[in-house]
Amino acid sequence: MLAIAIMVIIVSAEFSAQFQVDFAVPWSPPSQAGLSELAWIRDHFGFDNPSVIIVVRDPSSYLWALAYNGGLIYFGNLLYLLSNRTDYSMLNNSDPQVRSDYIGSIQRLWTYGVLKKIDSGNYLILLPSALYNPDVLEVQALAAYGGGVLSVRQMTNVSLQKLFAAWTLARSTNDILGAARSYLAFNPIAYCITYSNWASTSSRTTVGVAQNFTNVFPCSLHVTAMAVKDLADYAFLNGTWNLKNESYIGFYFKGTADSTGTFFLTVLLGGAPNYTSYYYYDVIDKSLWDGKIHGLVLQLSFFQSRDSPDLSSISSVQFGVYSVEGGVFDYSLEYVVVAS
Repeated sequence: MLAIAIMVIIVSAEFSAQFQVDFAVPWSPPSQAGLSELAWIRDHFGFDNPSVIIVVRDPSSYLWALAYNGGLIYFGNLLYLLSNRTDYSMLNNSDPQVRSDYIGSIQRLWTYGVLKKIDSGNYLILLPSALYNPDVLEVQALAAYGGGVLSVRQMTNVSLQKLFAAWTLARSTNDILGAARSYLAFNPIAYCITYSNWASTSSRTTVGVAQNFTNVFPCSLHVTAMAVKDLADYAFLNGTWNLKNESYIGFYFKGTADSTGTFFLTVLLGGAPNYTSYYYYDVIDKSLWDGKIHGLVLQLSFFQSRDSPDLSSISSVQFGVYSVEGGVFDYSLEYVVVAS
């Protein structure tokens, strides 16, 4: 037993030394909002507080959280921490820094005896919202705390395990929209009868009503965009929507892309004609274009804005493709909804 203990100490020391050599200097800082949230936590709870756990999940945020707050920083996905499970997507990640950050954070929590008592109520678990960006299911385990920071709320073990199962299923099937239907009330903002009213901003983009590609909604919108360099074309539906009391917009998506370089899908909520006032969100994940069905839920508070749009008076819902190099983009949309 003594030999094993000595070996554990040696391995831990070697890992810690290597971690400091490789990753001790933080990357460029995250957003100013994220840094302000870290500073808010430090101002309210001090540096290296053994009763506070801060949760982040990208390498830059992790290293800056260590610099700003010290103490117990968990690098990874929130629901794995709350369920005290090993996140093999982090442990086996192809990025060595992700693996090291995850192992390093788990090692510190284990050393301080936190993992065995994660549900004891002895720890305040905080998420800087601008750094973590929780999805719609993770939000079900959270509550606003202050300064843009979220805290983990009390949950029964049954509720937590149900949420964890829904979240892991959503990740494996790319369908967080389907999983979220058990937690939110969704309302369609585009019915089949209105699909023929969809139009495009350019002759390079064609739109048409198509059969459904899921079992959720009876019809879908099919879009083909011949994108040119550095110019976005949109498929749009005009109307009048009051989204002031809504928190999310969701839809099913299935698409393929014939393009190189940078490209992404943009969701735009128009507040005035001629693009003088609007909200927008860029979905930059290229895996969205793998030809498989994806159910997305986007948080409206994460949308950026131009000028001074008003969620209580949205006049158009638009989907567009921006491509640095141009290319052909073929995609279908179904079940465009909002939820609170």
